[in-house]
Amino acid sequence: MDGIKVDGELQATAERVEYSFHTFSLRNESMYEPTGDATFASPNDNALELQGGVERLIDAVLHIKTKAIVLKNEEVKEMLDKSPDQNTFILSDTISRTRADLRALYAVSLDPPQHDH
Repeated sequence: MDGIKVDGELQATAERVEYSFHTFSLRNESMYEPTGDATFASPNDNALELQGGVERLIDAVLHIKTKAIVLKNEEVKEMLDKSPDQNTFILSDTISRTRADLRALYAVSLDPPQHDH
């Protein structure tokens, strides 16, 4: 992971993102670069709490107000399996992902990078 870019400009290095994720107890983070989506492991399985935490994290690191959507791996797999002919998935009123992007993101989440901590 190079870091997080906004409009092609590096906003946070990978090391800064990794440190920030760890302060929120998120591990094995990776990014799916084409969409900027991130995968991570967390001891917290409450999606609403994680969404708020990730939003605050992005604001603190990037100084950008954003909306996060947290989905469990099982939820992504279920969406893909339930609608085999669907090519676009609406995740919120402002975010959608293609089948190919969700498949790739799911694959990345199953084989996250191992960082030295």
